[in-house]
Amino acid sequence: MSGATEYSGRATTARNLMLWIALCLAAAPAAGDTIYLKSGKTVRAEKTWEEGGQIKANLFGATIGYDKSDVLRVEKNQERPPAEDIATTPEAPPAPTIAPDFYIADVRKVLNMLRDVSGMNFAIDPDVSGNVTLTIESPVPWTEVLDVVLKMNGLGKEQFGEKTLRIFTLPGAGQSPPFPRIDRNQSSNPPFAEPISPE
Repeated sequence: MSGATEYSGRATTARNLMLWIALCLAAAPAAGDTIYLKSGKTVRAEKTWEEGGQIKANLFGATIGYDKSDVLRVEKNQERPPAEDIATTPEAPPAPTIAPDFYIADVRKVLNMLRDVSGMNFAIDPDVSGNVTLTIESPVPWTEVLDVVLKMNGLGKEQFGEKTLRIFTLPGAGQSPPFPRIDRNQSSNPPFAEPISPE
């Protein structure tokens, strides 16, 4: 009779231990180490270490040991961002792409088209002028087209906040560099050697 009572007590203790482990698995911390057991279960612990042929895990202030033969692998410092952070930081949408074909198009009309495509606000200075001849076969981001158009017409851009671009004429744009002046009286070339007259 005492043997049956002792066996029943051990079974109850084992069931309580398994229940406690299950609760720990369900309420595992979001950051720490991860133990993958060969049985298919996963244990997330605040800290893990190897000791005496076992993998020890610290869970909510208690220490549990797993035989190394039962452990598939251990991954250190597995951190998961809080769910609210994931919900509040969506990925930025990709920039719209276009494949324009311009032939002697007024640059202000081209900029207005890029404004409509991008959804940005364009503030174009009054002295901005020029023409654009540009053909792009495969679609590229609108920002790439804008950079090419600005470069072709000697224009610059300045961003205010997230939604406004100012387009302006760069200083000295449209002016050809002066030709270098050559002083015919002074030459950096060595003088020609005088021909030697035959005797």
